[in-house]
Amino acid sequence: MSRMGFDVNRIPFEFSAFPARWAPSIAAIFLAAISLGSGYVALDRNSPMTAAIIAVAGTALVVRSAAWLGTKGVSSMRIGRVASTNLVAKRRSYRHRDPRMWIVAHMDSKSQTIPMLVRVISIAAFLLLFGSMIALFIPILILRSGFGMPLSETTMHNLLSTVHVLSIMSAIALVPVMLCFIGNASKGALDNATGVATVILAAEMIGDREDVAILITSAEELLMAGARAFAKSVSPSIAINCDTIDDDGRFLFMASGKVSAPLSAAVDRAAKKCSVERHSRVSSNRIRGQITPMIPGIVADNVVFTSEGWQSFTISRGNLGTLSRVHTSSDRAERIEGTGIVHAARLIAAIVEELS
Repeated sequence: MSRMGFDVNRIPFEFSAFPARWAPSIAAIFLAAISLGSGYVALDRNSPMTAAIIAVAGTALVVRSAAWLGTKGVSSMRIGRVASTNLVAKRRSYRHRDPRMWIVAHMDSKSQTIPMLVRVISIAAFLLLFGSMIALFIPILILRSGFGMPLSETTMHNLLSTVHVLSIMSAIALVPVMLCFIGNASKGALDNATGVATVILAAEMIGDREDVAILITSAEELLMAGARAFAKSVSPSIAINCDTIDDDGRFLFMASGKVSAPLSAAVDRAAKKCSVERHSRVSSNRIRGQITPMIPGIVADNVVFTSEGWQSFTISRGNLGTLSRVHTSSDRAERIEGTGIVHAARLIAAIVEELS
């Protein structure tokens, strides 16, 4: 980056690694207990109203606590404090001011005892099963209150039994998350050496534009601690995050919140410019130029930028095989040719051009 004319600085920061290492397992245990408790109270105690309160209030408490741990807890908790460094590269003419756009990738890697694909399926299954259980409380409570058609005791018992079964299945669905612990057995080739390589190649393609800077964050795998530290230090702008670029699979543009119409349109135009058909179902090299919500169970640095008022999204490319390799010892460089990196770099350069 220095040879390309960037002024590169290492920006140190501190954070707590405790939330990233232990909060997901702890939250999963509490959610499973809430689910099981709701099912038990509904059926064995014959009290669906109390069960519904336990399910809704308990889940809200866990979600709120997890949100605090995942945001303020990372920065303020004194347990498990560690230090790391972000790399910030600006054009020398922008040394003392904030650029209009940032191209972002994270440099750290991790392994986990449960593959990402299994975790995604686990979380999606829990949301479906637990949501179904909550939804079933509504007609049960309405019928219990005397509205609508009266039900026999057998029918009501069957409904409560269904709630109980859903509560057990919800708890079982969370077992992979409970048993998912962070290690250091992954080489991090896909996640996220490919993203860093893409960002550097994109910077070469963009050329001498002064209003575009590069950010290489650290501790993304520990609840995006590097992005949190950085986002608070500069004025909100546009952040194009690049995370996991495989050779095969479909390109994804993922955002955690509402993306402005100009940014969304720029992504769509850039996709078409890169010989892409928006609605193609034929070739994996073709990209659907549409920003979609984050996949359940997956987070990236764009989530932090959006929460701090930035316009941000993540570019990724892969398939189910990619998810099965990420965060495992199978994530090695020899399994990557780099063709996806070239496509992604061209796409980022085209998006930057469309935003100019």
